Amino acid sequence: MENETTETSTSGCGSLILEMGALSRLTGDPRYEAAALRALRKLWSMRSSLNLVGSTLDVLSGNWIEYSSGIGAGVDSFYEYLIKAYILFGSDEYWDMFHSAYLAVQKYFRHGPWYHEADIRTGEATHWQLTSLQAFWPGVQTLLGDVAAANLSHREFYNVWQRFGVLPERYLLDYGILHPTEKYYPLRPEFAESTFYLYQATKDPWYLEVGESIIGSLNYYTKVEGGFASIRDVSTMNLEDHQHSFFLSET
Repeated sequence: MENETTETSTSGCGSLILEMGALSRLTGDPRYEAAALRALRKLWSMRSSLNLVGSTLDVLSGNWIEYSSGIGAGVDSFYEYLIKAYILFGSDEYWDMFHSAYLAVQKYFRHGPWYHEADIRTGEATHWQLTSLQAFWPGVQTLLGDVAAANLSHREFYNVWQRFGVLPERYLLDYGILHPTEKYYPLRPEFAESTFYLYQATKDPWYLEVGESIIGSLNYYTKVEGGFASIRDVSTMNLEDHQHSFFLSET
């Protein structure tokens, strides 16, 4: 389309299979799932020799634009949808992709309980940072059954949550400080989802306490007349006049 960018994220074009697969089953029209699966297969065919995918690509050339990748922004739901598609639809193809991708993530992105970003061609670290979107990963690990690893990362996310009262958008692990410009908290649901999965898997009441803390923070810091407001800066807790749709649809 004229004046439209040809750049998209891996999560943008690789996170369609759940909805499109369900739509095909509800309507009896296989075209929706087939289109989503073509996109997913194309992405997987572009993986590096390390079984890692980039974070942005050109949809016309089919080439990666950004080779630095991780489990956060731009890639997160690609991994999430693979395992959830396997659970929902039962196809071994989704499992095979997810399992190979998961092993690569654990090998090249993981550093103790944290996950940094790396060049998908070499596996060398590029950015050492926590991003709030990464908080979905313990939930994915719980679905997989890797509960011990999920618990370790979840506790580190919670330590950062406790330090600031909410989870900042970006936290620089190598310096132990907030990112200078991405200090906001847009009411992301990923940490709450991972907490829910871990409680369901373990029945450990500690996760209920974490859930209570999440609700308490939301009510204390973000609740306003008519809804819940995003936080502009977690160091000051100044609010924005904005509530993202995902706060209601995913939380």
